[in-house]
Amino acid sequence: MAPSPKGHEGALWRFYPAGEDLPFISVDADNQVTPDDAKHIKKWLKSKDPFYIRFYEGYFVLKMTAGRWGSRCNAIPDIKERINKYCDHWFGFDEAFLNKEIWPLLQEYGYYSAPMPIGGYALNVTVLGILISFIYFLML
Repeated sequence: MAPSPKGHEGALWRFYPAGEDLPFISVDADNQVTPDDAKHIKKWLKSKDPFYIRFYEGYFVLKMTAGRWGSRCNAIPDIKERINKYCDHWFGFDEAFLNKEIWPLLQEYGYYSAPMPIGGYALNVTVLGILISFIYFLML
């Protein structure tokens, strides 16, 4: 996909499928879909829940990250309009967008959660989450 004239390039347009006709899962490039993830995704697809989200224990600052969340067909029909309100592209901007625009929908309409065991990775992600949250609150 060509870079957007708004300037958010791949940070946000990768969420466009939330308004399309197929279920989708967003996975960060630096994460792998584990067999445990696949098990929970299959369970979600069999449910009627409109959204899927994979929480990490210890990642308590941000409710959502760009990886491991998804939605059913047309769960967010106005996703392009939501995205086009933004034109930033700094590190963590996608998480700030998700927590401001998409998390309220997941809260209101339900979600499937499957926490991962806490470990060194979760601790590092938590520290990163604190930094991203600080930036997110500056956006408000």
